[in-house]
Amino acid sequence: MELMVVVVILSWLVWPFLQGVQRVQFEAKRELTETRLSGVKQALLDFVRVNAFLPCPDGNGDGREDRDGMDQCEFTHGSVPYLDVFLPPLQLKDAFGGNFIYAVDQGVQNQVSLHDADNAASYFARNAAPRFNLQTPPNALQSAENGFVICEAAESGCSDIEAKLHSVSAVLLAVNRRGIGSSMVNCLSQSLWEEENCDGDRYLVFGVYSKDLFDDQLMVISSYEIKSELSAVWSIH
Repeated sequence: MELMVVVVILSWLVWPFLQGVQRVQFEAKRELTETRLSGVKQALLDFVRVNAFLPCPDGNGDGREDRDGMDQCEFTHGSVPYLDVFLPPLQLKDAFGGNFIYAVDQGVQNQVSLHDADNAASYFARNAAPRFNLQTPPNALQSAENGFVICEAAESGCSDIEAKLHSVSAVLLAVNRRGIGSSMVNCLSQSLWEEENCDGDRYLVFGVYSKDLFDDQLMVISSYEIKSELSAVWSIH
């Protein structure tokens, strides 16, 4: 009986320590994921500087962007085309082993929008690049109708009214531990917030980490960053 009492007391003492170690481990993994996301984002912007367009997602896992014969992106959601942006495959994974999801403006599957400088899809036009210019939406007067809408985690999910960011051209999403095996168009989830991030629409959520509810990490690529990257080496007006 005395031995059992000692074991119980030791369990009470050790449990908070183990919980603290687990929190530290998870936080270290989130920091590693954040570092990798930042590196991938910079690689995509470097690609813009050299090629004057953003690549399409890799939808079949071969490391290359996927386009059809009319220059349109075959997929709006997929992986980062690591061979095109010169990154090792490991850099394209979160710290829990899941692949980053790369998603782009849905207008990239419309040839007219893709080749129209008045449409945000033109950031992804490969032929005769650059198609876009400094006035290409979104700007002070015009939004990008097919761009992503980003909300903070809230009980009601995400809507245009609640959004913190509008008209985002591309996003990188790490689904982390709670999303292993899922994708942006195939939910295995979980919480309302994480389901919002994998239902395939333009509405996405970022928020404070919660072990039981939300561990996604999101990084955006805005049109302003694209224009800024390109204006340093190309003449756009």
